[in-house]
Order: sequence, then structure tokens, then C-alpha cells
Amino acid sequence: MDAMVSGRIPTEMKGQGSKLLAQIGATQSQLIKAAYEYLLAEGRLPQPQSRLAGPSALTEQDLTQLENFINATTFEVGPDFWADFDLKDTLAEGRWADYEALA
Repeated sequence: MDAMVSGRIPTEMKGQGSKLLAQIGATQSQLIKAAYEYLLAEGRLPQPQSRLAGPSALTEQDLTQLENFINATTFEVGPDFWADFDLKDTLAEGRWADYEALA
């Protein structure tokens, strides 16, 4: 036999959560059951993972990896490189290529 569980959360959180549950094909009951399974397995409440809000959320290792990646994929170009560059033409060419790919 299954037990009924009830609780209160902010309306906005419920709305956002319901949309996300629908996107992943899960139900509120599955969410609650997963939370209880986590509690029983870990002996603590699940903690939300922090979303990157800026440089302060990156660890030193993250910053080092990012710097290494940027250095490995960036190279110097002289001012002549940009002499004939036209943003509008470049965007138009890109759109045209996308349109051709759809045809």
C-alpha cells in the first residue's frame, strides 16, 4: 500500500517544476519518490547544484582549464585581417548558406 505525502512550496516553484517534469516525462509522484530514495540512500537532503553566476562560481581549476583552452584556440591577427571585414555581408552569407542547406 502507498502512503500519501503533502507539502507546501512557492507557487512559482511548483509551476516551473511542473513544466520541467513534463519536459522530462516525469510526474510529481516520481519526483517525491526520488527525493525519498535519495534521503534513504545518502542520509541527507539533496542540495541544488549552483548554477554559474559569474567568475566567482568558477574554481581555480576551472579558470585554469578555461585559460588553457582559450590560449590553445586563439591566435593573433594583424590589423589587415579586419580591413575588408563587413559584418552585414558576413551575416548575409551565413544566412544564405543556412537557407541553401534547407533547400
